[in-house]
Amino acid sequence: MKPLNLEKVTLEIGARGGHYYKPESKPECLYPSVTTILSAVLAKPALLPWARKVERENIRKAFLGVDIFPTKDMWAEFVNGTIDGAKNKPEEIAGAAADIGTRAHGVIDDILKGTRKGTLDGLDEDIKPSVGAFLEWWQTQKIKVLHSELPVCSHKLQVGGGMDFLGWKDRGLVVGDWKTSSGIYGSMLYQVGAYALCVEEMTGKKVKSAFIARFPKVVGDVPFEVVEVPSLAGAKMGFCYINGLYQLNKKYDAYLKECKKSDKEAKKIWA
Repeated sequence: MKPLNLEKVTLEIGARGGHYYKPESKPECLYPSVTTILSAVLAKPALLPWARKVERENIRKAFLGVDIFPTKDMWAEFVNGTIDGAKNKPEEIAGAAADIGTRAHGVIDDILKGTRKGTLDGLDEDIKPSVGAFLEWWQTQKIKVLHSELPVCSHKLQVGGGMDFLGWKDRGLVVGDWKTSSGIYGSMLYQVGAYALCVEEMTGKKVKSAFIARFPKVVGDVPFEVVEVPSLAGAKMGFCYINGLYQLNKKYDAYLKECKKSDKEAKKIWA
């Protein structure tokens, strides 16, 4: 089967770094990414930073009540410097891990597109475990590559995303997603379910199956881990529910902002 002739979808980076997808047929639309929607609904993005802040400030308060350095100013400088440095450490670690994943994805994409040989020659040491795990798995597969690193979207769901892999296997379309994380989690099933919905809308063809393949960043982890989505229909339905909540939350947030504006105007009038 030849690569599919799909509508062109381009990635747009928002002012705050968010990922949005713009379809060629509707350039006025910017659809949020599948991962943005999943993170907003399944996680509590405001709760964890708040908890970290409370922890830091309690430690700061306790330490500043102790005199160790010759002057209070020197001790305060040491405490504040240590805590503020620790504040950024999780983001630094996460950023480094994300960079490894991004570069590994890029190499895998090049291999699948035939622009790079399937070897580890010339690769940075930190991405060799992930790419090596991919090569070990890929050489046993009988999947025809149709598209790699493909931007997709759904006008019906108003979502977009960067799909890692679309192939042809056992007389049907198969969606694949590469992970370099420490594990495979339930939310990832909804992610490939969303990509399957996008592909079906863009092609008019049914996606037969989907899988998630994990290629670890650390030597000594499992060589690779592949999970076939047990119920693609369930994964698609799950994402539809999640997306519905996301859209509802957006409308409710907009409503609250309008209420606050109206409240401010009322205060001006009655002041």
